[in-house]
Amino acid sequence: MRRYECGRVRSALLLLVLVCVAAATPLVSVAQTVTFHAQTALVQVPVSVLKHGAPVAGLQASDFQLYLDGKKVPLVSLDYLRQPESLPPPRRFPPGVSVNFE
Repeated sequence: MRRYECGRVRSALLLLVLVCVAAATPLVSVAQTVTFHAQTALVQVPVSVLKHGAPVAGLQASDFQLYLDGKKVPLVSLDYLRQPESLPPPRRFPPGVSVNFE
């Protein structure tokens, strides 16, 4: 086989291999939709920390430990809710009147 013919045979074989690989590779559609499933749970745990009957101020999330089924879980948020010093007296309604907004 001449050198020129040997180069043509190599080129033809290479082209044949590339066509076979391209045919075996699935084409990915640009409009393909990807679905991602996730789950999360927000659990609110109201806590009152008192010392001598008075609320303890300045506590941080690192001052608490939270466990679920015996396993420690991260505490990601801590909010302080201050109660008013005294609550206003409850509103009085005539007998037989019921309300659902208090």
